[in-house]
Amino acid sequence: MIGLLAAFGPLSERMEAIRNHFTAGGRWVEVAVVLLTLAGCLFVLAVIHRVRDAAGRREPDKPVRMFRVLLSDLGFTPRQRRILRAMAADLKLEHPTVMLLSPRLFAEQAIAWGKMRGGAPTDELKTIARQVFQSLIAEKRAS
Repeated sequence: MIGLLAAFGPLSERMEAIRNHFTAGGRWVEVAVVLLTLAGCLFVLAVIHRVRDAAGRREPDKPVRMFRVLLSDLGFTPRQRRILRAMAADLKLEHPTVMLLSPRLFAEQAIAWGKMRGGAPTDELKTIARQVFQSLIAEKRAS
């Protein structure tokens, strides 16, 4: 009924029609139904947002999260992952994944970390570098 009253006409006429409907004995049940419907819509939107957010976590949007996912995907051992995370944290790298882009960048970061932190596991860092960049090294040797 409210829909018919408010469907056509200028805003002032609609507002007057709604006011008249409720002053002439309009039921509060109708208002409650409208409010519950709006609350239900908000709940559905919140659930959709949460599901999309959970599904979107597969694509990291934060540099540290991306680094963690990459370390896991590259098949590093837990010890190697700890070393690389410690290296990134100690060097305060804003985008730690960058050090894994080239052998030169990795070597520069490893040297800087070795100078900063005494007793850096250089043998393990060499193993990590070979593991990450073995395809690049093989390509250079072939050409």
